[in-house]
Amino acid sequence: MNPKAMRRKKVTLAGISNDNVRRANLKKRRLRPDESELMIWPSHDEVQQMLDEYRKTPKLDHLKKMVNKETYLKKRITKSKEQ
Repeated sequence: MNPKAMRRKKVTLAGISNDNVRRANLKKRRLRPDESELMIWPSHDEVQQMLDEYRKTPKLDHLKKMVNKETYLKKRITKSKEQ
């Protein structure tokens, strides 16, 4: 297949400048078809549960998973050199 034949048109992304239209679109996206109330995700209970789980884990585990820009780039460089 020709890769050029499979290309799509370039789409320009832009925000909705009209406040009323933007609010209406947001409301449509948040409303479920079968319910009249807005769906908010995640729920307050789920957020509390996530925060509790995070706080229960030891700080050492948090530090192991933390990555700053410098260490991330070093890992990427060593990984690319290995290939």
